[in-house]
Amino acid sequence: MNFDYGAMLSRSWQIAWRHKAIWVLVLSSMLLSFLIFPLFFAPMFFLQGDPSDSEVTIFLIAMAAFFLLFMVVSFLISTMFLSAATLGVIRADRNEGSLSFLDLLRDGTQYFARTLGVMLIISLSMSLLFFIFFMLVFVLSIVTMGLASICLQPVMILLTPLIFLMVAVMEGAQTAVIAEDLGAMDAVKRALQVVHAHLWKYILITVLIYFGSTILSSMVMTPLMLPIFAVPFLIDPNTGLSPDIMIPVFIVFACIFLPISLAIQSIVSVIMKISLDLTYLRLTQIPENQPVLLEEKA
Repeated sequence: MNFDYGAMLSRSWQIAWRHKAIWVLVLSSMLLSFLIFPLFFAPMFFLQGDPSDSEVTIFLIAMAAFFLLFMVVSFLISTMFLSAATLGVIRADRNEGSLSFLDLLRDGTQYFARTLGVMLIISLSMSLLFFIFFMLVFVLSIVTMGLASICLQPVMILLTPLIFLMVAVMEGAQTAVIAEDLGAMDAVKRALQVVHAHLWKYILITVLIYFGSTILSSMVMTPLMLPIFAVPFLIDPNTGLSPDIMIPVFIVFACIFLPISLAIQSIVSVIMKISLDLTYLRLTQIPENQPVLLEEKA
């Protein structure tokens, strides 16, 4: 099959540029994961002084329970946003249906359960595979006194392409749920078949987007990071710059870096998602005039 990479990437950029609702949906799903970072500093403020052991234990248990609840809720909300974003990509590619934020969010909820099933199946499967692999590396490293970890380095390098392919399967399965009205397990099987049949196409697409995003991030972030690396060399009590100034400097730069990093990451994620969704649609030859069903799957 003749696959036009340039046309697909160009179409991905057009959809991302013209339909900001898709970008907002993807950004909203990412914001939840960024919100948890300030919570990691909470123990620094609540464990001041000389708390008793029981107070520390109760606080740590409460924090662990809160983190767990936050992760579950954020995963569910992110799934809802990503389901709506996938619906938006399909509608934009077919030039049909409403592409407003609220309409996509409302209509996407009808695919929420199956999209959640897809994400759970793939996420839990990959987590289990990684757990088994790293436990095997750990055990072999102990038995061979670290020699196995050196020998398995080439295998670890291959984990990055595996993660890219996992993302391709995830996006393909989410697209299959809506475009082909499949159940969660059937959508995962279908996505695996498509990715396996067009393995090198997916590898090339993900590599192009990955290196493109890396270059973009470097061009934006490197000039901003140079001043903060220079601060430790400028600290000199004779000039009035004490080491205490590093804390407010780091806080200021963190406030600058986080929004910029989030913006860059959201752009990359939007392009990656749209490109992989369009790739699946092109490779499976979904007719552009086929309507996107909104009825609940029986």
